[in-house]
Amino acid sequence: MGTAPGAGVVTQGAAFNVRVNGAWTGGQLLSTASGDPDGSSTNGLTAQFLGDYATAVSTNSTGYFVWTDSRNSTPCAAVDAFRSGTGPTPNPDLQCPASGTGQLFGNSDIFVGPVGY
Repeated sequence: MGTAPGAGVVTQGAAFNVRVNGAWTGGQLLSTASGDPDGSSTNGLTAQFLGDYATAVSTNSTGYFVWTDSRNSTPCAAVDAFRSGTGPTPNPDLQCPASGTGQLFGNSDIFVGPVGY
């Protein structure tokens, strides 16, 4: 049986390892804050979703990792109830208020972090 959806069940961040001449470097954190993917969702609201936008690009001297980040989103109790089968289909516009810091349900951002090599 899986873990029920809800705030704080999973946290998300971005980190990297670099492989040079067959050897891996130690992991290095790119995120400056963690996010909670419970504040994001698939279009049908049935699951947490961060998107499929993680990628890496590079120049001759620097690589960049691009990822979807949920640090500016906030979970919604009505969506969690729907996901766990204990509530009706919610209307996030009406039932998911902004947090005290202005964070909104469904608000995910694209971040870029430089990876030197």
